Amino acid sequence: MLITPRCKTYEFCSSGLISGWPVSFIPYRNSSLLTAKSRFLAALTSGSSLFNCSSLMHVACIFLVLLPELVLGQSVKPGFQDSVISRSDAEEYYAIYKPATQDSRKAILFFEPGGRAFLPVNKYQSLADKFGYTLICPYGSSNGAFEPTLKAAEAMVNELDELGFERSSVLTSGFSGGARAATAVQQLYDLGGVIAVAGARPPREDLYPTHGDEMRYTAIVGTRDMNMLEHEKFQEYLESQEINNAIIYYEAGHQWPPVEVYEQALNWQEQLPDPLIAYADSLQKTDSYLGWLQWDQWARSFENEKAQSKATQKVSSLAEETELAKIINQQNAARERQFNLRTKYESALEQLRLDLFQDKPSAFDQGWWSTEFRRLRKWSDADDIPLSQMADRLIDGLRGAIYVNTREAVEYNQFDNAVYLNSIMLLLYPKSVLFHFHQSIYWAGAGNKSKSSSYLKKATKLNPELLERMKLGPEYNVIRDNSDYAHLFR
Repeated sequence: MLITPRCKTYEFCSSGLISGWPVSFIPYRNSSLLTAKSRFLAALTSGSSLFNCSSLMHVACIFLVLLPELVLGQSVKPGFQDSVISRSDAEEYYAIYKPATQDSRKAILFFEPGGRAFLPVNKYQSLADKFGYTLICPYGSSNGAFEPTLKAAEAMVNELDELGFERSSVLTSGFSGGARAATAVQQLYDLGGVIAVAGARPPREDLYPTHGDEMRYTAIVGTRDMNMLEHEKFQEYLESQEINNAIIYYEAGHQWPPVEVYEQALNWQEQLPDPLIAYADSLQKTDSYLGWLQWDQWARSFENEKAQSKATQKVSSLAEETELAKIINQQNAARERQFNLRTKYESALEQLRLDLFQDKPSAFDQGWWSTEFRRLRKWSDADDIPLSQMADRLIDGLRGAIYVNTREAVEYNQFDNAVYLNSIMLLLYPKSVLFHFHQSIYWAGAGNKSKSSSYLKKATKLNPELLERMKLGPEYNVIRDNSDYAHLFR
């Protein structure tokens, strides 16, 4: 669907997603544009209360959906465009922001792990204006199979070539799985650099940057992010290949970073030492360890000799502070402890998965995980910062690992196993609307309408607005005739 109608409370993007909702709620994100468009039009013409539009707005929405599609190569106008269709591949479409004052041919190609192309393009518009970058993100790229991302990337790069963008002035960027895709695409098309947020390694080893690559690699990662240690390990690899790189730290979990943090990645890509030094100074004032980490990154990566010398001197002077030296030792011990615990949890989860598949009791049952989760939550709430950060990284990583295993069970139609694995997730996040919603889906797949209805009711109780989204969700066709469930839709 092409245009984004905005009807009172709900904002529908071109993938059919209510803005800000979890990716797993999107029913049509892998559908063709025309199919999604026709479904959307059908919902409009049916007078669905989901849109809550006045009659005039209702007609206007239909009119907008029927407008001719925009084509990237023919109509990249200044400002934000939600759905621009590729000229080289009509199945691909993007969110685009072009600064009004941009004369140069610089671009950032974003990859969003949930296919929410509008998210990074909207979020970083002010930086596009400041630095002169056109921002582009495809709706066809998301976590999962890598082929759709490669297809979307090919269409984008081909059109940028036609429009006269120099590949050396095009950056790739992404979050989590999108960051891994961004590094891979940079390698495939020899683009100018990478800004990888909370995800380091590409999906295949043959797509790793290699010695001689003339590119700059910037990582952004929170100190409570599950992938922080992965970024630090990947930095060792990049340095072994003599690829200039830097990690930008900030205090956060697994997320797209705030504008002011992402700005530092662009400052580093363009090697602007003054704002980068100011950023390290600001961290130093609030968190001596975090400031030291950042100064160490600048000492490794500044290409300006004077700035690098200043950063190196700062690292040396800070390291002599007794209290900071103690914190550094504590943080290093927490990293080692995290590695050992992560290995333990990965092994336990793998054994549980095998036990479920073989339909036999497991030593790593819900009781075992409940005990481990209570300990992690206790550490997370501790005043000991290194311990708290380590616990949050482990919790974040377990969330991702359990979810991946659950989705794998779903792909093989093992819905009973998916129910069991997601029940462990609910031990970790007992008030999560998303995981209650997932449990409803998995019970439906297992053929238990009563359980499915029960978990959906729990989810809608936690967030009543979820019900409105569910009125069009095809994944619930199987249980909509359940008398315990149908009254929710009246």
